[in-house]
Amino acid sequence: MGSTQIPSVVKANQYESKLFALQLAIACALPMVLKAAIELDLLEMITKKGPDGSCSASELAAQVGATVKNPEAPLMLDRMCSLLTSHSVLTCTLKKSHDGDAVFDGGIPFNKAFGMSAFEYNGKDKRFNNIFNNGMFGFSTLAMKQILDSYDGFNGLTTLVDVGGGTGASLKMIISKQASLKGINFDLPHVIKEAKTYPALPENGKVVVVEAIFPEALDSTRATQNVLHIDIIMMAYNPGGKERTQKEFEALAKGAGFKGFRKASCVLNMWVMEFCK
Repeated sequence: MGSTQIPSVVKANQYESKLFALQLAIACALPMVLKAAIELDLLEMITKKGPDGSCSASELAAQVGATVKNPEAPLMLDRMCSLLTSHSVLTCTLKKSHDGDAVFDGGIPFNKAFGMSAFEYNGKDKRFNNIFNNGMFGFSTLAMKQILDSYDGFNGLTTLVDVGGGTGASLKMIISKQASLKGINFDLPHVIKEAKTYPALPENGKVVVVEAIFPEALDSTRATQNVLHIDIIMMAYNPGGKERTQKEFEALAKGAGFKGFRKASCVLNMWVMEFCK
């Protein structure tokens, strides 16, 4: 019994250690959100409801007056409170229903701080661009190695397009395992704008998505915390940036005309998903 359990325990500990390392890399999200919550006086507002009281994100947004200039304020506050909940700063219940300056006025926090988008900043600051690319290269290499060990969905393909492929690290690793595969690395805005998407896929074609999946219910596990950290960073850095739930991925696939959706494997808290014609 022990000989079969020990490897699984070691494997679980290794996985948890990797999640912890990833959490350290994106740990800036929690203090950013906590600072914004204090500046907006959110904790005091919630406390005034009493130990058995509750306050929705929409109610909080209305109390701070953020909805006047920013209709997205309730959603932003909900995402901030979700992260605080995963770290046991707040508690939450689920009900079915239809940075501080950014919450008040709208817009993207990174753009407000630097006067340009994150990708424009990359083009102007060589040092920052190198750090960003090296970070993406390191994570992509680590994740893709495990994906190739657990996912066989690249077998039988003739052409693979990596949309937003950065410096091509992931594509290079895939092609090294599939000698007959033609690889195309897309990371140029003007090329993507002119490219054909769904009609260009053959009848047996598919879109392979590697992304974290936002949890439907919150908890304090490291896996959940990591997704919520990434979600806050996406909100702060990119237009419309967010992590999606499985239902949102399924709706995205269906809305683009794909008939099939499946989760193939999970590595480093990132799911390999297929949208099939």
